[in-house]
Amino acid sequence: MNHLSLRRAGLPVAVVAALLGTACDESSVADAYYGRVVYDGFPDSARGVSLDPADPNAPRAFNFGAAFVDGAVAEYLDLGEVNPLVPKVYVLERDGQPIPGQHPIVDTLPGKDDYSPFWQVVKVEVEGDYTANDAKSLAAIQRRGWALSEQPYAMFCAVVNPDAYWLTTNPDLPPLSIFYGTGEPVPNLLFDPEAEGDGLDTRPVLSDRDAVDYAGALTEALGTPFPSVELQPVWHKRLLGFCFGGVTADERARQYRLVDFEDTVLKQTVKVLDSGPDANLGRRYELAQLVDPETGETASWGTQGIFDNGPGDADYTAARSVYEVVTETGDPLTSDADFDPALAVETGVLLAQPIMRKVTP
Repeated sequence: MNHLSLRRAGLPVAVVAALLGTACDESSVADAYYGRVVYDGFPDSARGVSLDPADPNAPRAFNFGAAFVDGAVAEYLDLGEVNPLVPKVYVLERDGQPIPGQHPIVDTLPGKDDYSPFWQVVKVEVEGDYTANDAKSLAAIQRRGWALSEQPYAMFCAVVNPDAYWLTTNPDLPPLSIFYGTGEPVPNLLFDPEAEGDGLDTRPVLSDRDAVDYAGALTEALGTPFPSVELQPVWHKRLLGFCFGGVTADERARQYRLVDFEDTVLKQTVKVLDSGPDANLGRRYELAQLVDPETGETASWGTQGIFDNGPGDADYTAARSVYEVVTETGDPLTSDADFDPALAVETGVLLAQPIMRKVTP
């Protein structure tokens, strides 16, 4: 049984180290690698829903939702609730510059009370002889006593299951799309066993970095953007995990075909943490009907939600505060200009719902 099997068996880290004869040297920053994070106990917002609930080994997938943004339909991903008290992510630097190849370090995961898909950035200044990814845990940082500098902003990087699929609502797209950024081969939905030559369609699987060409080829073949998604590796207690942070610039948005907005800049960050609970939050409006005037009880009309901003807007963020708008009919509204936002009632629910792609113009 290898070290990852021991960890999956539920044995404590110290027991695993003893069994392997590799107890951690507390004087060293080098952390033993214990394999990948196991996602079995994660909520569906991080693990993905089963494609066959009757089969415990069935693949899992993330289902895109659809909402109106300025009258257009956009697909988004629901990655769970946002904890207002965000945890910390540790970014290792030398002379003020990130260490090339070093993965960020986190100390909590989905399913824990202190988890959030947003992370307050803490810069960690390391010495000159440090080698990338020798530190894989907060404990290693603390043992070294490195200087920590908490930043007044957070980054969006929702921890997700790298083995799950994406399920898009667009009937013109293939039903499944995939992650890359994990260093592992990805399935090629364009593969044609009868294809000739050396084109993309001749390969049953693609290398991790081929995914950019893969997304572009599918986009060209289908005539609509294909949402392949890059993941960011992170360390958690010497385990390798992955988070989804979206794209952060117009050039990357075009390159990876994640969205189809003109002049897109995805600002997937909460810019300032100390400027109030509603600072930098987008709004999601849900249409509801009043069912009991005496108690004020309402019920959803079951229509698509409305986002008050989208990629390209200066105040766009993946964090959304949910508001309820009472209407007399279930006729769909497509923009926050169709009603008075002052009449909306805040529900207190904060969600991570990054917009992935535009469906209709």
